[in-house]
This record gives sequence, structure tokens and C-alpha cells, in this order.
Amino acid sequence: MNSSEHRPANRIGQSNRKSAREETAHRDTADREKAIGKAPGSTLASGKSTAQSAVEVTAQPGVASRPKKNPIHSLVTTLPVIMLLAGLGFYFINERKQVEGELLFSQTVEFSGSYSGLSKQSDSVNAQRLLWVETGGRLRGTRINYTQFRKLSNIADKALVTVWAAPRVEGSATLWVVKLVSGSKVLLDEASGR
Repeated sequence: MNSSEHRPANRIGQSNRKSAREETAHRDTADREKAIGKAPGSTLASGKSTAQSAVEVTAQPGVASRPKKNPIHSLVTTLPVIMLLAGLGFYFINERKQVEGELLFSQTVEFSGSYSGLSKQSDSVNAQRLLWVETGGRLRGTRINYTQFRKLSNIADKALVTVWAAPRVEGSATLWVVKLVSGSKVLLDEASGR
């Protein structure tokens, strides 16, 4: 008989715990709705603010509700990351084509000017390196490779040079030094392997 007397008491305790959980869930839902209602944002045609349409609260009896994300909002927030990754992939594919491509000697361009210096992106062997020549009042950069960079480190600043440059990719505006002459001295000549 003692055990049957305790059963109703346990059930009462369980129902009290259950109603306390429901009350807490209801209070949490009310707090969320209150916070969303005060969120700044423009009003849509449905009368909801943009903050309300991005996160909707779904309340189920006896279960603490969680915000439900709008799939369009999720897509819009991930789109910049996807675009960044696509852009980096495109850049690295094109850079590989530039570095590994053969010089297109048939598209060689010649220009003269005063030598303005060399620049490099980093100390890495595969880093971008540029030869700068001032032609017609503007600086013009032409890509060079690691061995050419080492050979050209002794050119006097403002020396008159003539540069022949060609692309490595059909239709590319990026030109690579084919031949470099300072005065009557040939400093570089890719065609002869110099």
C-alpha cells in the first residue's frame, strides 16, 4: 500500500516538472518574439520586418523552440565565400598558364625607355618579378623569371634600354621579357638561351 501511495505523488511531481518546462519554453518563445519584434529593418509586403523574415520562430507545445533559418538568407550569406573561392581558383589557374606557357615569339612587342628598377612579390622562386621601364612618362612593367631577375640586378638606374617582350598565353596582356639590350650590350636573350 505504501508503494501505491507514492505513485500519485510521483505523478504530481512529474506533471509539475513538465509544466515548468512548458512555462520556460513559452517564456523563451515570448522573449524571442519580443526581440524579433523590436529588430530594426525595413517592412516587407507581408508586414514582417526583414529580421523577422530571416528567422522565424516555430513554437511546438512542450518543446523549446529554435529559430528556423530562411534558406534564401543562408544562400545570400554563403555566396560571397563561394565567389571568393571561385576567384582564387581562376587566378591560380591563369597564373599557372602564365608561368608554364611557352613564349609566343610571333607576338613580340618592342619598346625603349629608361630603366627604373626591378620588383618582386616575395623571395620564393615562383614569385612574380617585374622589370620596370619608363616609356613616354609612364612606368611599364614586364614579367621576368627568377634567373633573369638575378642577371639584371646590376643595371644602372635610368640607363636607356630596349625591351622585346611577348605573351605566354594567346591574347594575354601580360608580357614577358624576351630580349633586353642596354646600349650595345645584350643583357638577356631568351631566343638564344642567354
